[in-house]
Amino acid sequence: MTDTFSELEQRYDEVSATIESLDRRRKDRTVRAAEIVKFVDAISSKDPEPDDFSEELWIATIDHLTAYTDSTLGFTFRNCEEVRVGV
Repeated sequence: MTDTFSELEQRYDEVSATIESLDRRRKDRTVRAAEIVKFVDAISSKDPEPDDFSEELWIATIDHLTAYTDSTLGFTFRNCEEVRVGV
């Protein structure tokens, strides 16, 4: 009887860990989906070729900017792609 209980307990722990992992992934994807909706809303509400700087558009598209020692700037977009520009 102890063996059966131990097996069931181990199975329960495995299933609980799987559920927790799936729940974390679901929450991460929900947050990501909200970010995508916000991004699409920001982009679609803008002029296709903006004439002047838009802080809202900048925040919606650029994740961060990196200054390199070779006098280039790396613009990293929210999709993790980087574009380098010489200054």
